[in-house]
Amino acid sequence: TVYLTSRDEARGQQAVELLKSEGLSPAFHLLDIDSQESVEKLRDYMKEKYGGIDVLVNNAAIAFKQAATEPFGVQATVTLRTNYWNTKRACEILFPILKSGAR
Repeated sequence: TVYLTSRDEARGQQAVELLKSEGLSPAFHLLDIDSQESVEKLRDYMKEKYGGIDVLVNNAAIAFKQAATEPFGVQATVTLRTNYWNTKRACEILFPILKSGAR
């Protein structure tokens, strides 16, 4: 089973429906990598339902729009937090349940 995850449930479900209309059959799970609890819930779910994860593709990231009014320091802090530190933490939480031979 392939899972599409998103921090925004409505947008995630919309993406799942679009993929289903193209003949694919992904499932959905809520995931916000900025929330350790959310990552742990995904880990626990995958471990309980499937005994782990066979393939993990992590493409979570954020980017401020060019017209963003937040100061550069704020943009840098938020971007690094999500795109590096919280991605790293998500990997640290999920890697232990990767099955033997996982990718």
